[in-house]
This record gives sequence, C-alpha cells and structure tokens, in this order.
Amino acid sequence: THDPLSFQVTLVESILQTLKAVGSDRDAKILICAPSNTAVDVVVERLSQYTTQSEILRLVAFSRGKSSVPESIIPYTNYDEGQGCFTMPAPKIIKRYKVVAVTIAFGGKLPNQ
Repeated sequence: THDPLSFQVTLVESILQTLKAVGSDRDAKILICAPSNTAVDVVVERLSQYTTQSEILRLVAFSRGKSSVPESIIPYTNYDEGQGCFTMPAPKIIKRYKVVAVTIAFGGKLPNQ
C-alpha cells in the first residue's frame, strides 16, 4: 500500500542527506517540486526542523493568501510584509538558497539562468 507519511519521511531524509553530502558547495542546489501546495508545505515544515531560513526558500504564488500557508513556514517563504503579499524574488536571490520548494505549476515559472 502507498503510505504518504512514509514517503514524506523518506523524501525529507534524502534531502537532508544530500545537503550534508554537498556541504559547503555553493553550486549544489535542490529543487523540490510537488503537485499541490499542501504537499510542498508539509515537506518544508519537516525540513524546517533541521535547517535554517537561509537554506530553504518556499516560493508561493502571489495569488495564494497568507492565511492558507502554515504559520510555521511563513519565514521560509517569499512573503513580503511591506507589500502584504507573496512576491517573486529576483533570480540572484533565489540562487542564494540551497533548497527551493515549489509546486509543479510554479516551478515552470522559475528563471532558467
């Protein structure tokens, strides 16, 4: 049978092991894509227990309301308090992160540079 929790634990552990293996290699990046906001949010929630805000960026579509995003991952997102919405960071800012997490739909909008 398909166990979503088991899959999430395996995925998070794989990402953490990859981060550990690449260490300080600034060129090593991980792109997490999942079909739904909920799936991406859950993975980021789990990763946030072991990583810092400077390592993970959860890119959220500007059309999504802040209240629909788990409060615990807001610090990892592209939410702009000044504008009161999610914004698209410049490509150079996105590239600063080791891990970027998006839905599949949003992933297609990422800059290819």
